[in-house]
Amino acid sequence: MPALALTFGAVAVLGLLTVLLPPYKWPWWVAALAVLSLAAVVIVDISDRRRYLDRLAHLADHDVLTGLANRRRFEDELQRHLDRCRRHGPAGALLLLDLDNFKQVNDSLGHNAGDQLLITIAGLLRRSIRDTDVVARLGGDEFAVLLTDGGQDVAERMAELVVERVRDHATTLDGVGRRVTASVGAVTFRAASEHAADVLALADMTMYDAKEAGRNQVAVLHEGDARGPRTAARLHWQSRIEEALEKDRFELHLQPIMDIASGRISSAEVLLRLRDDDELVPPARFIYIAERVGLMPQVDAWVIDKSLELLARLRRDHDPEFVFEVNLSGHSIGNPEIERAIVHALATYDVDPAALILEITETAAVGDVGLARDFAGRMTDLGCAFALDDFGAGFGSFYYLKHLFFDYVKIDGEFVAHVHESQVDRTIMRSIVGIARDLGKRTVAEFVSTPEILEVCRDEGVDFAQGYLIGKPVPFDEFVDQFVPRALGAAPKD
Repeated sequence: MPALALTFGAVAVLGLLTVLLPPYKWPWWVAALAVLSLAAVVIVDISDRRRYLDRLAHLADHDVLTGLANRRRFEDELQRHLDRCRRHGPAGALLLLDLDNFKQVNDSLGHNAGDQLLITIAGLLRRSIRDTDVVARLGGDEFAVLLTDGGQDVAERMAELVVERVRDHATTLDGVGRRVTASVGAVTFRAASEHAADVLALADMTMYDAKEAGRNQVAVLHEGDARGPRTAARLHWQSRIEEALEKDRFELHLQPIMDIASGRISSAEVLLRLRDDDELVPPARFIYIAERVGLMPQVDAWVIDKSLELLARLRRDHDPEFVFEVNLSGHSIGNPEIERAIVHALATYDVDPAALILEITETAAVGDVGLARDFAGRMTDLGCAFALDDFGAGFGSFYYLKHLFFDYVKIDGEFVAHVHESQVDRTIMRSIVGIARDLGKRTVAEFVSTPEILEVCRDEGVDFAQGYLIGKPVPFDEFVDQFVPRALGAAPKD
């Protein structure tokens, strides 16, 4: 601010002097003032640019809602710590935290209350760790804490502190009370090295030990315990995913997408679920494990085949113009198995390639932009379309628009959920829509949960709306009954 004030003052004085005196009559101090003003302008320009770049870098590595490190940043920090452990010996621990009954808060009090709870829990975690430790939100209501030093006693003490603080805090919240608690799994890096297993997977299984034991508590994988997590046999995700592929235990649910101009449900996003006894497991619980153990291309190939089978039925029996959006993992982009699966399924079920939209997140694209571009080019030549998901959440959003083949831009829900209340979010939405339109791309707003949000999307020129107001993800037969037989002039009621 002082530099900015000095700049304005110098410019004002110089402007007055140039009117009163010709340049060759300027005294020495005027020339010095001119130089000083130019230097101040440069300083302001560089400092503003530095702040802007710092802000972009922060957004790339941090969760927008809570301000904590995001999954990408956490995995980088975890890898660096594992490298140190290999060089100097195992030290420290990993805590994995999941909120118990968090879904009930969202369902009974609304997503705003759920978001506020996540923000406060993030603050509790941040205040509970040391400066050398790392706390992150991995997604949903799952958090991780990387303790960079200390042994099993430190890890257990920290985990107990987290459980206690979450429990005490929840009792002070209206409508939440004792329903929300925390289950924590704690694994030291020494214990992980003894099991020769992925520390994140071990922490995940240990956390479910805490849940199985009644929740609101800590489970620790003790050093020297050869048995591993008590529930490892049932919770070993790699085995469960392999079994789901072999025994066809995956399921597909469809979430409707509405054409805002016509009010018609013209497409749906395909969402994966895993059927485990009576539990329907969401992808956040197992996808990252599938990616880590190299099973994601097989999972995506299964999803492609089943999606096109369902799409063929829907287009044949109900709506010949209907379109599916199918998500692809970054681990599948450019994989020959996936390309063969797409080509084979399109031919087998006789589906027009234009009816298939392949959806890729920014984080999937950023892994290898060249590989993603080549893959998108081949699929575009085949006739498929592409959607860039979570647009605006990553560091290089506009870079991807320039360098990749995309037909649809899905505006990240962070900029949609409060667009009816936030002028900043509305301005961002307007900018994204304008740029997409100029580039010949169509826009989809995610997280459309209220009529007010839908109205803003309509006013700002968004093409499609997706969210709980339009409809929740449901199995195929239920989707057809609810959404396909009629053209909707408004979003369906629950």
